Amino acid sequence: MKQDIKRNLSVLGRLLVVATLLATIPSVCLAQELNVATDKDTYYPGDEIVVENKIANTAAVGKALVVQTRISGVGFTYYPTIVTGGADFEAGEEKEIDFTFHVIDTMPAGKYRVTSSLLEGENLLGEATCFFEVTGTLKVIDMELLACKDKSCNKQASLFYKGDVVYLRYSSTVEGLRVDATLILPDETERNIEMPSKCLITLPGTYILRVTASKEGYKTATKEIEFGALEEQITVLEGERTGLPLRYVIIGAAVVIAIIALALTLKRARKKA
Repeated sequence: MKQDIKRNLSVLGRLLVVATLLATIPSVCLAQELNVATDKDTYYPGDEIVVENKIANTAAVGKALVVQTRISGVGFTYYPTIVTGGADFEAGEEKEIDFTFHVIDTMPAGKYRVTSSLLEGENLLGEATCFFEVTGTLKVIDMELLACKDKSCNKQASLFYKGDVVYLRYSSTVEGLRVDATLILPDETERNIEMPSKCLITLPGTYILRVTASKEGYKTATKEIEFGALEEQITVLEGERTGLPLRYVIIGAAVVIAIIALALTLKRARKKA
């Protein structure tokens, strides 16, 4: 009985030593027939991340093997990047399949996990995982622009009428932003305005609100929205005749609104072109 206990303790001790040695290797991890590593442990904006997948076919026959590599954030939300590659292997042959990723200036800083899976058809043969760090990148400013019919912005709108007051706001989860705003009128006159702000509609046509937000440690963001204005609102009072059947009045208003919407769409298309 005592000999069995000593034997078990000896095996456990050896396992702990192996686990400790593996833990000291920072970016290389092992799995059956697959090793995965990154060329560096830390990356900065503009760097290339090279993921090296070393694959060995330990079988006595040739195989067609596929490796799938996924990159995800550790402790934060980052949309996983997934790439796949494959090759034919002779019995006992070793090959390396590498993937390259770019560190953009707004890639979230932090620790990332690389997980590579080795597949033969739909059969999973093994997995390997390693980690790397990204630092020195910029955070992203989330910002929404609003055009509203009321000061509290409970009634957002994209179509107004001459004589209306439009309340202009922005919304962001980032505090302490420096904001520069420009309102472009239908006659292409540009006005620098404060945010929040309001404007009186004096001209029919298309209005453009362009806002640039900046803050240290964040990538400068520029967004714009467009809203339209009609000359006047068509109304029909009860008991009052317009000279035209009501259905024609409604159709006419719909046509005017459609023309405004088409003008906005064409302007966006010209800008993208």
